Amino acid sequence: MYDGIPMVPILIGLFALGEVFHNLENYDPTDTKFQKIDYKLPKMSYYWKLKWSILRSGLLGCIIGVFPGAGGTIASFIAYDVEKRFSKHPEEFGHGAPAGVVAAEASNSGSVGGAMVPLLALGIPGSSTAAVLIGALMIHNLTPGPELFTKNPELVYTLFASMFVAHVIMAAVGVLGSKLWVRVTAIPKTILYPLIFAFSILGSYAVEKNIVHVVFCLIFGLLGWMMKKYKYPAAPVVLGVVLGKLMETNFSQIPVVGKGSWSGLYNRPLTVILFVISIAAIAWPMIQDHLNKKKAPKAE
Repeated sequence: MYDGIPMVPILIGLFALGEVFHNLENYDPTDTKFQKIDYKLPKMSYYWKLKWSILRSGLLGCIIGVFPGAGGTIASFIAYDVEKRFSKHPEEFGHGAPAGVVAAEASNSGSVGGAMVPLLALGIPGSSTAAVLIGALMIHNLTPGPELFTKNPELVYTLFASMFVAHVIMAAVGVLGSKLWVRVTAIPKTILYPLIFAFSILGSYAVEKNIVHVVFCLIFGLLGWMMKKYKYPAAPVVLGVVLGKLMETNFSQIPVVGKGSWSGLYNRPLTVILFVISIAAIAWPMIQDHLNKKKAPKAE
């Protein structure tokens, strides 16, 4: 436990094996129906009509991504709701409205760049993807935060440049290979699931050639399956594993804590404000849910 729980097997277990186990549970071998899918790119005039939805949702997603823990899912829901309010035909939303699809995807993509702000500035991952990145930096003995800009500025600006390049490459790959990617859905599940399982086990073992990592992968795969079954998000687990070591390290570095006193946690105004905001952020959704249940009409 001193070395910590390995990050790669956790990610593979939660997101890959957890998904496989969940799909196997709901797999119907008698369902052999397959609908042929083809893809044709719309004309540029189609995209031009949605330009304000794309810009508005992308900017909103970037802003939401700055807040740690929000992520692309929350950004997508908020952007979708905003576009529905701006739309002249809100009744089309929920039935394949192009503005709704654009809003969800543009905000989701925008939140990725926004999540880099707390990661690089404060060392706090804003999403599960950023948590993976902070784990990768820590593997190379790099601590995200203000010191990263002073001690390793070349890494930071290389990261900025690589994000621009990545967007261009992703656009090219997405457009040129769209017809091929759609055909992935034609792979039989009886082949797809065993392949994912085999590559997950192989990948978790190959990192350090340690069979214990395979055990961790299986354990967190079962955990990911149970969380998905009972509708619990897996991202907080990743954030907890990544931030756990940082929290313990920084907590032990508080001078008064080392002397057996906890006063350093509440004797400064900024610390108290952050605690209040954190508690309010957790309590408000619970209070709101309780109030909504009270307002809801009871079934006779």
